[in-house]
Amino acid sequence: YNRLNNSSEFPYLQVDASVLYGLGRTSGKLTDEDLKSDSPYNLYTKEGLPPGPICNPGYASLYAASHPESHDYYYYVAMPDGSHLFASSYEEHQRNIATSNAAQAQAASKNTDQSTEVSGE
Repeated sequence: YNRLNNSSEFPYLQVDASVLYGLGRTSGKLTDEDLKSDSPYNLYTKEGLPPGPICNPGYASLYAASHPESHDYYYYVAMPDGSHLFASSYEEHQRNIATSNAAQAQAASKNTDQSTEVSGE
């Protein structure tokens, strides 16, 4: 809502999940080429909302969308546990990205360690 209501400063929503949907994927890292794809769901190149939903939201998501909280966040990044880090400034967002990347690497390392233990290697 903050970006939609401040489109002069944030003309693009830049939602990775929407780009992935347009590419026919549900996860994975996006490349620079992905972010330039010519999809109506690429919210890095298309302004405003996508042409349709990218998922089938539940009640809690619909309620949250129809009753948005008041805050000054313009950025978010996902954590490996499903939570998110929110930021008001681009600088804070960059720190959150570094935190998320470190957590993702740690989670991947733990998964590798666990699979090695299970396989007996």
